[in-house]
Amino acid sequence: MIGGTYDMKDWFRQLAGRSTERWKGRYRSGGEWVDDRRLQMGGVAAASIAHRMGMLLAVLLLEDLDQALAELLLEEPERFADLVAWREERRAACPGVVGADRPYDLRNFQDDFPFQVVSELGEWAGGVIRTSLARWKVILSGKEKDLAVTFEAIGGEFTYLPEEGKSTVRPRPATRQRLREAEAMVWAHVEGGTPPAAEERSSEEGRPSKRARAEGRVYHSAIEAAVGLLEWCGRFVDGGGRLCFHPQRFLWWLYGRNQRRARHVPRPVGEAFTDVRTAIESGRTRPFIADPVWGHPGDAVASDASTAVGWGIVVGCVILYGLWEAETIAAFEATAGRVAATRDHAEIPVAPYGGAVGDAGEEIADKDVEGGPGGVELASISPAELLVTGYTVRAVREIGVAPANGHFYSRCDSDSAVRVVNAGRARSPGMTEALRVVHEEEIGTPGERRLRR
Repeated sequence: MIGGTYDMKDWFRQLAGRSTERWKGRYRSGGEWVDDRRLQMGGVAAASIAHRMGMLLAVLLLEDLDQALAELLLEEPERFADLVAWREERRAACPGVVGADRPYDLRNFQDDFPFQVVSELGEWAGGVIRTSLARWKVILSGKEKDLAVTFEAIGGEFTYLPEEGKSTVRPRPATRQRLREAEAMVWAHVEGGTPPAAEERSSEEGRPSKRARAEGRVYHSAIEAAVGLLEWCGRFVDGGGRLCFHPQRFLWWLYGRNQRRARHVPRPVGEAFTDVRTAIESGRTRPFIADPVWGHPGDAVASDASTAVGWGIVVGCVILYGLWEAETIAAFEATAGRVAATRDHAEIPVAPYGGAVGDAGEEIADKDVEGGPGGVELASISPAELLVTGYTVRAVREIGVAPANGHFYSRCDSDSAVRVVNAGRARSPGMTEALRVVHEEEIGTPGERRLRR
């Protein structure tokens, strides 16, 4: 397998704005009003439009690749006999799944199109993609590199391992270097020593300033940037969300006291940076799933939850709904009470550096809590949203609308629920129990076939 990324040049500016909508982006120049004929970044729904157009472009590219591949196999059946046999096996293994027999994979992230293909079709596939883009007058940025075994896409470095028959992914080299520098900076302010050799793991730019070292303090902004980098790198590591726990709490502790600087960094924070960096450098990153084909149920599946009413799910022509049990509502109210209690960070001292708020590091805002009369917080909506997600997985599985291989995408409008699922852990009892339900419905008991989402 080889891969690369096709990057569209100034993607927003390649898209024409609708004539009846141009007045919304009108600006004044030289005493006259000027209509911008292109999509403006920052405009209402502009990002959504650009993303949808990118998805449409990916669909069209896949259609062109499929058609060109069919013609190629008809022209040279003997040369690609092994590929033809493999495609037949894939169709038998995933009956009815569109694209299961493709020897290539194309994804879209707005203006970036990561692409992987078997090496013997690399040159052919690259030619098909560039020809199609030229026909549609879509301009590439010029940053594209030749398809290779190791390539960068969407912030990661992908490498195919032929001896293991799979690909691995880790942060890009520049990001890994920044992580080493951040680790050295954090350990320079940990009391009791620095396990990593700072002179070997960081550049001069990554070390604390002479003034900061002399004062023995670290600035809040430096910790904030380092923790953000750690959270990103933690996404590449199994259990990375758990490893970010102490750094996130320390950051919230600083937020609560409105401090610009801290006298020292707790040792667990430094250990978290070392654990993530070590896991990445030793190759202990998240494994790829065995089957790269995923589906999306589209409008056929939808669900929502309310702490005041209950929950509802639509799967095709089947409608499921119900009311919450009294115990469940009590758990929601307990979570809301915890949110209110942790508004004042100073009231929750926890050794060694104070308490923090949030499940898996997310900000708890007013939108996470459903209010009652007078704005009184009654119950947290986050556990309800997460719990109904588990119900939806079960409904999709039992009603039988999921793809044959059990892989499907879904979207959730609760930021807290998404963060908890990504982190694999939660701090509040309500979110912890809801996450357990989701895991049981996805994974099931040993040997049981369940869905993955």
